Amino acid sequence: MLYKTVIWYYNWLVYANNGGDTDKMPLNLAEFEKIYRIVKVCGTDKHKHYLESLGFVAGSQVQLLSKLHDYFIVLVKDTKIGIDRKMAQNIILLAE
Repeated sequence: MLYKTVIWYYNWLVYANNGGDTDKMPLNLAEFEKIYRIVKVCGTDKHKHYLESLGFVAGSQVQLLSKLHDYFIVLVKDTKIGIDRKMAQNIILLAE
């Protein structure tokens, strides 16, 4: 557990030091079992449309359930959805 915390903190520091807002973060840097609100969905129009069709829209609540080999299981609108790291980076969250 400590290893995961150290890795998460390191990723957060890199994100914050590169001009990122420390209150907002991409989904791939989120903590497990914590509830977040989607602030923005980024990426190409094709990626945005795909993520929005899955339920990743601004204002929705999400929760990161697990991560395995750069794939994320996320709870969105009472549905578990699996996405890869590139898609997770396009979803910007705000902790609640």
